[in-house]
Amino acid sequence: MDIDGDVSHGIASTHSIFERIPLDVLYRIIYFVSVQDIIRLRQVSKFLQEITEARSIWSNAYRTTSLARRLGPFPHQSTATLKDLLFQSAKIACNWAPNIPRPTAKHPIEVKQGDCCHSLLLGRWLMFVDESRTQIRCFDLDSADRDCASSIVYNNNGTPISDFHSVSTTSVGGHDLALVIVRERPGTSMDRIKILKVLGHEGPLISFEPAQTYSISWKSTSLRSVIGPRLLVISGEQLVICPKEVLYVDLATYQTYKMTFTVPVEHYIPTHVSFISCATHLLVLRSFLTTDNTSHTIIDVFPLASANMAPKPGSLDPSHSGEWPSYFNGTHLLCDPSLHSQIDDPRISFVFVSSRNIGKRFATAFYGVAHLTLSNKMILLETQELFRQVQGQHFFICPCLNGSTRAICISSPSFAARLFLGEGLEHAISAITLTVDESSAVTLSTSAVKLPGMSPCAAVIGFDGNHGRIVWRTSTPHGSILEAVDFA
Repeated sequence: MDIDGDVSHGIASTHSIFERIPLDVLYRIIYFVSVQDIIRLRQVSKFLQEITEARSIWSNAYRTTSLARRLGPFPHQSTATLKDLLFQSAKIACNWAPNIPRPTAKHPIEVKQGDCCHSLLLGRWLMFVDESRTQIRCFDLDSADRDCASSIVYNNNGTPISDFHSVSTTSVGGHDLALVIVRERPGTSMDRIKILKVLGHEGPLISFEPAQTYSISWKSTSLRSVIGPRLLVISGEQLVICPKEVLYVDLATYQTYKMTFTVPVEHYIPTHVSFISCATHLLVLRSFLTTDNTSHTIIDVFPLASANMAPKPGSLDPSHSGEWPSYFNGTHLLCDPSLHSQIDDPRISFVFVSSRNIGKRFATAFYGVAHLTLSNKMILLETQELFRQVQGQHFFICPCLNGSTRAICISSPSFAARLFLGEGLEHAISAITLTVDESSAVTLSTSAVKLPGMSPCAAVIGFDGNHGRIVWRTSTPHGSILEAVDFA
């Protein structure tokens, strides 16, 4: 066991029982202590506070803790960074499932009528398109000045922005990458998709750097994207009908791939397509409904460049394919084993929402966790049901790669209920913690949460479980109120 040599230097002598324990024994004991208990130990004495400054302690705690957290530890991360991230995660855990969620702060922000297309980046930067539709403005939710005005972070030089959103990921080397995807309609038959790299996202000011622009004929009215350590997928709305309305972008070069599917997309019209972007593979799940109301999903797995190879943009062919007798309405990556050193199981784990067939009709949709294994050109899929989906329910999950994440599930009152039963109704909101352990067993914890001042007409527009922050929007006669609630 490596122990930082400078930790014991200069530690004052005390009469505590801890000082009488040999340092190597004390370190070994602390290595088996939870993050929350390490924090408590640091409050006992100056001796223990100095002992627990060793990077090896925080690096080990980061690897082994069950707390939801960002990927890590990485060699370039300092002891202070690891400590701050774990302190923040421990604070959120005290106010999150399975404990009783208690918001710690609230930040109301008034925006003008016409401001639209909101996006929350890395839990800190709340961005939106202003009423001119040509500029992206931004609030820093971590700023001590809660009344500060938004700043312009991007000007599109008069060309209207029809849609935008932000995505972020952790690269294979452990560095954060944040992007903004902008869709323009310049008045021609071709839309423009711009990828902007976000600089300075660790604060206090951010800026955008153009990375690449693509021209594409796009019929979809909305924009979505899925990002992984190596590949970015940009597509239209969830009912993907035209395969040409998908961009597969290499994050090293921003060149695009052409995809070859085992069952050509022209043979079937998928009613939903989901993408899961891992460090080593891209999973494409195409769900279909047949004329007799049965459903199935074709899963194609495309290998990406390995960590010791330079990416080679061009054409991608699937290495594995398979079918599953269920309909997938959406997926979220939960554990990428190639980036998680603590899990030896090679299975890729993801959260999904699915529907089953009962006779000639669909059963109630449900949320679950799937474990996917690649074996000899075949795909093995094990699923575990978590809970049923009810009408008007929305699920927000924090992007995750290391097997532990936070989510919220919101059941909104219907329009009819609000009309006939009045405004006293509230959203039913659950705070969720999902954890996959070393054997890929899934633990689910839920707790009811109340968001102060959230009206039945409000809509959640952003959630980040790593920062413990929820943002929602409420319409007013003069515009909108954006409200952010913290749990850290």
